[in-house]
Amino acid sequence: MAGSDTQDARPPPPPLDNTIKLTERRKKQSQDVGLPAIGPVTLTKISVLEETSTNVEDWHNEVYCILRPLRLHKLLDHKRPRPKKGDKGYEQWSYWSTTVSGWIFTHLHSNLKDLLRPTLGIGTHGYAELSDSEDEEDEEHDIYADVLIKEITRAFRGGNLINQTILDGKRFLHLKRNSFGTVKDYITAFRRHLAILEKRKIAPPPLRAFIHIIDQLGNESPKLNFIIKQISRKQTITRDEFDEFCKDLQVESDTRESGEAAATRGSRNNNKKKRPSTTAKQEDDKPQSQTPRASEDDHKKQSDNNSSGKKFRRAPPKGKDIHQYAKEKREAEKQVDDNGNCSFYRLGPHNTKNCYHLADNIVRD
Repeated sequence: MAGSDTQDARPPPPPLDNTIKLTERRKKQSQDVGLPAIGPVTLTKISVLEETSTNVEDWHNEVYCILRPLRLHKLLDHKRPRPKKGDKGYEQWSYWSTTVSGWIFTHLHSNLKDLLRPTLGIGTHGYAELSDSEDEEDEEHDIYADVLIKEITRAFRGGNLINQTILDGKRFLHLKRNSFGTVKDYITAFRRHLAILEKRKIAPPPLRAFIHIIDQLGNESPKLNFIIKQISRKQTITRDEFDEFCKDLQVESDTRESGEAAATRGSRNNNKKKRPSTTAKQEDDKPQSQTPRASEDDHKKQSDNNSSGKKFRRAPPKGKDIHQYAKEKREAEKQVDDNGNCSFYRLGPHNTKNCYHLADNIVRD
């Protein structure tokens, strides 16, 4: 009884919170957990990140996908604690973090490197000047992967307002139509970057911005010619008119893309219809094999008849009156074939006497 009273007196366990549990586990795991042994490694080349790049997230994903299979991706997370100097995994972490940092730095454009050097505390020679020194104290100046990634992220998210303003202006000027799959995607990105410049108070006037779009699209958009005529009459446009013109071009892009997709589907369906099905071919060949064989003279006459002028199926021999030929077929002894179809037309559950194609007043192909 005493034991049961003791158990009842215990407070209930706190509810599990997956978010807290994940955060606590993440705090416990420092960057050196799960790293491979020190040794040579080959890191694949990736695209070079420029200061005017508009797809920084894609570049980050590219870096992560290279490091993840090698178990080096945790080195990029500055929120994970580092091992302290003297800890068991410190040397291993320092080796891999500087290796990854050097690999990342080689995939940065020279202009972006110049932008990052003051914040990273390195000179114009970069990593070379640090590695040439044999002083152990210079280890404090090593650039680790998490710091480098953090500074790159800050550079593209406005860590330095003046530099960020310059970068935003350059990215806007470097927007190219050929960098996007459709006109709609290009204009969407253009409007997004224009809104950023407006926040920085450095946006070009609406007319100047739309001239940039005209220059990039060229003759790709038929709607653009109509818009240009409207602008030429007014000599200027407002911000609302700029938005309306952009929306018109985006709608036109959507319509054109849908039309091209429908045309592609239609051409595929037409190609399928043109292909004779195996069943229809068998249906057409089956009665022919069961009808009496024509003489070589008849085949020759039909060939001569088909070779001149328009070709008709089951046409009368050359020189024979078509009405007389139809009468003979209507009065033929064999009215239906073995499948119960007309022995002349070879389709339909009727005999040759009642065949529509052998009617006295209408003789059809």
